[in-house]
Amino acid sequence: MAQAKKSIKYGGVTLRKKNITLLVLVVVLAVLCAGYVGVVKYKEVQDQKQQDASKAEQEANKIVLNQMDTITNIAIHSADGNLAFSYRDDTWHYDGDEAFPLNVNKINLIQNNLNPLEATRKLEEKEDLVSYGLTAPMKTVTITDGLGNQKILNIGSQNEYTGNYYISVSGDDNVYTVGTTVIDSLNITLDDLLQLDTLPSLSESNITQIEWKTSTDSVIYKKEERVKETEAQTEASTEAAQSDESQSSDSSEETEIVWTETRNGTAADLSDSTKVTDAIRVIGELSISSCENYNVSEEQLAAYGLDEGVCKEVIITYNDMTSETQEEKTVTLHIGNLSESESSSYCVRVNDSKQVSRISASQIDSIMSDLQQVGQPIEVTVPESE
Repeated sequence: MAQAKKSIKYGGVTLRKKNITLLVLVVVLAVLCAGYVGVVKYKEVQDQKQQDASKAEQEANKIVLNQMDTITNIAIHSADGNLAFSYRDDTWHYDGDEAFPLNVNKINLIQNNLNPLEATRKLEEKEDLVSYGLTAPMKTVTITDGLGNQKILNIGSQNEYTGNYYISVSGDDNVYTVGTTVIDSLNITLDDLLQLDTLPSLSESNITQIEWKTSTDSVIYKKEERVKETEAQTEASTEAAQSDESQSSDSSEETEIVWTETRNGTAADLSDSTKVTDAIRVIGELSISSCENYNVSEEQLAAYGLDEGVCKEVIITYNDMTSETQEEKTVTLHIGNLSESESSSYCVRVNDSKQVSRISASQIDSIMSDLQQVGQPIEVTVPESE
């Protein structure tokens, strides 16, 4: 006779032994999971408390030398000269010349480094100020806020071991050290702060036309995309080329780039466009290195060889790849004399800018040489009439 399976009644339900074991295991697992979650949560809370305590300790140990709501004036005094800047009309200005094109990003960097300004340490046992270069500071920086409150920072010598600089603050007898980032941003000249003109991104892929103009000549080189003719197409009759079958295959026909030259009103295909593409390659590498005059007047243009009718011009038409519509734009380079202060650069004016910029003479010479040596156009022969 088969042995009867043991069972237990629980809440009016009969449970077999295997089911009881499974139920116990599920309960144990649930308890263990709850315990694990509790441990994880406890650890998270303890870690957060530790982070908060560490952050509070760091905040308490900060040595703040300057903290202003807003900075409206910055003056930098050094043996090399004095520079002063004012914030008004929502931007920064150079006090020495309202017309000066100031690089606002660099002034904002200085402002952010000075406000707030934190010291890396405070010297507990200081020596004579001579030891820190603070009797004749390397620089003195005066910061003014919107209410007229001022803070004067004296910057001394550099610690040869840490690389930090010694600094003192007006109204405070202590000596502190600050990191190199602050001082590096202050080691500037007026030329460093000038916002130079810029050139658009130019290359063979987006330049569509170049016009080369001198006082006596004007030549236009234009890029065209055409359907590349095959031998079969060349031999085909005009009637066949205009058939429906020919039209239906237009979308799959291979294209090619052809450069044309327009001289004295006559356009023709170039037999060799190598010099045009050579010129374009150099144009794409051009950059403005410095500035000869940041606020040139019409009367001063002649002194730089940039007066109308005398200077050479490279007029570049291109597709602006930075715009959504790839808008067609034009930039003109007016090429004048070699710079008197930097003979390795030409004086160049971009469009109608107030700046006379300097661009490498070797690059400008290369462009002018290439455009002057473009190959002769293909001769267009007209069939004799019968």
